[in-house]
Amino acid sequence: MKVFAIDMLAQSGDRTPLRTVQVPAASVDEAMQKAHKSMSQDETAVRVNPHHTPRPVGRLLDIRV
Repeated sequence: MKVFAIDMLAQSGDRTPLRTVQVPAASVDEAMQKAHKSMSQDETAVRVNPHHTPRPVGRLLDIRV
């Protein structure tokens, strides 16, 4: 299992994410599905953040501030 950094976006194509979450998952597709399920009302899109170095997570979605 890996930890993927997923950017939560207001709209697809946004440059600045509303937040970035760390999602433990077996694959990128699984991480994206988990991120979709955790969206807030302001968030409509997700993308993988390849520049974010994950840290160990204790919860399913560890929100990076």
